Amino acid sequence: MMQPFDLKLPDGNNLAGRVYIPQKTSNVRRYLPLLVCVHGGSYDAEYFDIDSQHSVARVSQASEVPVVSISRPSYGKSSPLAPIADSRSWGCQQGQYLNAIILPAIWKEFGPRSGATSVVLLAHSIGAMVATIAASCHVGAEGYPLAGLITSGIGVEHVEQSRQQMIQLLRNQTDPILFETKAKDAVMLQLPHKALVDPAVCLHTERLNKRVPWAELHDINVSWLEHWQTYSTAIRVPLMYGIGEFDGLWVSTRDAVQQYKSAFPSSPRIEYDTIMYQARSDLDEEDPGSQAGSIDPLAAPLKRSLKSRHLQMIAIGGIIGPGLLVGSGNALNKGGPAGCLISFSLVGLIVFFVMQSLGELATAIPVSGSFTEYAQRFVDDALAFGLGWAYWYLWVTILASEYNAISLVIGFWTDAVPQWGWILIFWVLFLGLSNLGVLAYGEMEFWLSLIKVLALLAFFILAICISTGGVGPGPIGFKYYHDPGAFADSINGVARTFVVAGTLYAGTEMVGVTAGESANPAKAVPTAIKQVFWRILIFYIGTFFFLGILLPYNHPKLLSSTSTAASSPLTIALTDAGILPAAHLINALIVISVISAGNGSLYVASRTMLFMARNGKAPRFIGRTNSRGVPWVALIFSNIFTCIVFLTLSSSAGRIYSALITLAGVATFVVWAVICIAHIRFRKAMVVQGDDPSRLPFRAALYPYGTYFALGATIFLVFFQGYTAFLNPFSVDDFIINYILLPVFAMLVVGYKIWNKTKIVKLEEMDIWTGRRVAEVEETETDKQPGWLAKLKDIFIG
Repeated sequence: MMQPFDLKLPDGNNLAGRVYIPQKTSNVRRYLPLLVCVHGGSYDAEYFDIDSQHSVARVSQASEVPVVSISRPSYGKSSPLAPIADSRSWGCQQGQYLNAIILPAIWKEFGPRSGATSVVLLAHSIGAMVATIAASCHVGAEGYPLAGLITSGIGVEHVEQSRQQMIQLLRNQTDPILFETKAKDAVMLQLPHKALVDPAVCLHTERLNKRVPWAELHDINVSWLEHWQTYSTAIRVPLMYGIGEFDGLWVSTRDAVQQYKSAFPSSPRIEYDTIMYQARSDLDEEDPGSQAGSIDPLAAPLKRSLKSRHLQMIAIGGIIGPGLLVGSGNALNKGGPAGCLISFSLVGLIVFFVMQSLGELATAIPVSGSFTEYAQRFVDDALAFGLGWAYWYLWVTILASEYNAISLVIGFWTDAVPQWGWILIFWVLFLGLSNLGVLAYGEMEFWLSLIKVLALLAFFILAICISTGGVGPGPIGFKYYHDPGAFADSINGVARTFVVAGTLYAGTEMVGVTAGESANPAKAVPTAIKQVFWRILIFYIGTFFFLGILLPYNHPKLLSSTSTAASSPLTIALTDAGILPAAHLINALIVISVISAGNGSLYVASRTMLFMARNGKAPRFIGRTNSRGVPWVALIFSNIFTCIVFLTLSSSAGRIYSALITLAGVATFVVWAVICIAHIRFRKAMVVQGDDPSRLPFRAALYPYGTYFALGATIFLVFFQGYTAFLNPFSVDDFIINYILLPVFAMLVVGYKIWNKTKIVKLEEMDIWTGRRVAEVEETETDKQPGWLAKLKDIFIG
């Protein structure tokens, strides 16, 4: 906790506040700021020293930076300023007084004895307005060395609802105003009955509540936006600022935050961001109408209503998708049974190490932007721009291929409806389901994924029966490994299946992101990673093992670039064995799988685009959400681009489908490579900044070897997977399909970099602390260890 002080100012007034000066160490620091904290409205100096858990003294003790928190004039025990006739000059008067009287006195009193070399102002809300004016007045002034300004809770544009609430509050009020906590919740959080903070802190805010000078609220509400840039343009010290994602008073979109930056042209260095919050569990249950019409649709939060069982089954649903059930035929035709086992095993090993890297990042810094934000913080903002669009494109392409897949699979039953008709039907169906909200999506995904798991296990049992001769015309064994052979086109076939494997594995990285947002990531992430490994081994490798036994790679019904019809290899295998009812059931499973995966693909694509829009990397209008928290604009925008699926209505649907798979596979490799790069730079920054990796809650296995292996392998596969285009004769079509994404990705990154003049983040300046979690003391296990049945349940169901 900090120590209170009462300082006599040169003009005879008193200044109340709190101070914490850490014990001096033997280390001589060339730069040591004295952090002067300036509170917002209706609080005083205790705002920064609520209790032992919520005090800047903790930061001061850890960083050895001395801290002073002051009560602004008219707050706490500080003497009030003289009454003024024009309330619009209140902020200017306070700012000038802070610069000319208060800060020189603080520096004289605490600067030398703390060993500080300069002053850095840290201010919030109305206090940020006052501090900005003080910093602008300091240009060329003497009395204290100002080195920087840090602000939060202030912006360039009011949220209109909050502005009107503030105006209503000012009417018929005496001076000073008692700004009740319920009124503050309504204005600041837009949630009068639910807060986004610890309930204990809410109790403290009631205890600390102070009366507010009428002129202060009037000034910030009426005049600040008209005059503040007059002050900001004069500031010549470094600036750091942030606006809360759910800030109810200021527009907190990425565009608004960047616009705020442009108002400080004389500042030599500016760092900024939106401050992301994660709703507490009591916000998971939706209260109808509690937020209707009160939150800016461009800044409204998503509804975090998914339960643990939903997240587990969504993870499994990402593993067992139409790519595995339909696209596996494409892979078997290209590579043969042994070629598929080789390519999918190697890519599965890459996925494991990529998941290790993402798991370490997501556990240490669980952010809503996922690996796109990691690329921005740890590498370059331009790379994050390219990565975000590549990931969105990946899921739009996968969704388009799923529209194509379901239209082909339904053709197994009937051709009464043309292929384009089925595509349109499911196009509308997926859009409608996605607009029901995240809870409906999670509940549907839970049951559909459960059906997929049980059905795939049933197929494994039937495959054993067919291969041994228990069902069907007779035993098969491994005869198709001899005729037509284990490989299709030898090494060339294996190369062609690598990109198919990349596409079919796309979505496994979502497990790490989900685990990183868990309430207990230190426990959830390792569990999720182990589950991914076993699910890859069982579902992917197991499926290709049995398909290689039951079908020859040159089966006429398998999907290939020359085929005129397509069906699932699972259905073909059961039909050939004479189990027609089971074939119908498997085909129904595939339809269920496509509905599940298509809905999930649209979910991921829309959320990716929402994050991009709210961070200035996509058109702002796409960031709108409705009253249910559904990003409806991003959903429509993403679904429109899936109309490329109508290209499959040409004479060779299989050729177009293969092209879509290839493009998505290359995008997947690019995304995995960037995840590895972000992880490597994060670890290097920890070393440079003197941090200990052993403090991480979860550490990637075999780092750095595993991460470098995954990075090198993904880069190699990006170029190797299309080498068959160079074989004699050279194929222009194959070359374009396999490599067109690379120059497009490069142009996105380079173009954004040139336009926004971004730079690679220096290791010593990298932000590795915002939102950081460190390893906690392991709790004593009181429950008995799960048995083997429970472990099997975790692997298959979660």
